[in-house]
Amino acid sequence: GEIVVTNLLSRSFPIIRYKLGDAVVLASPDYKCPCGRNHPVVLDVCGRIGKNILGKTSKYPSLTFYYVFKNIAIQDGITLNYQARQDEKGKITINIEQNPENISELQQLVRRELDKYFHDDIDFTINWGVQLHTHKEKLKDFITTIE
Repeated sequence: GEIVVTNLLSRSFPIIRYKLGDAVVLASPDYKCPCGRNHPVVLDVCGRIGKNILGKTSKYPSLTFYYVFKNIAIQDGITLNYQARQDEKGKITINIEQNPENISELQQLVRRELDKYFHDDIDFTINWGVQLHTHKEKLKDFITTIE
């Protein structure tokens, strides 16, 4: 589902609901939180809700990139800041903020995960050492200029 947050602490403002644009996985309704409260429990924040990734023959949810880089973080202990951009069907550029000395090794890890989800349906270009954060707005992990 999509997460919506309501500020219940402010007495001077009306209750406003904020759509964060993040997809989440909730625990089943019968799940009991260890804290003892009866409330919905978020098991996982899956990333931003967004446009579809367009392969040569198939479509993929943009959350797929979240899983690619989450797998690398969990399996290999490496956290990478990234942003993917698609301007043409079947082609994507991935910009990665880090610029490590072992780029060829990390390139193999990223390609391993990309192949799991996309196989040969998308041609990827990976750029390293790209500044992503401008701190002016929340970083979008996937940008597309095609519909």
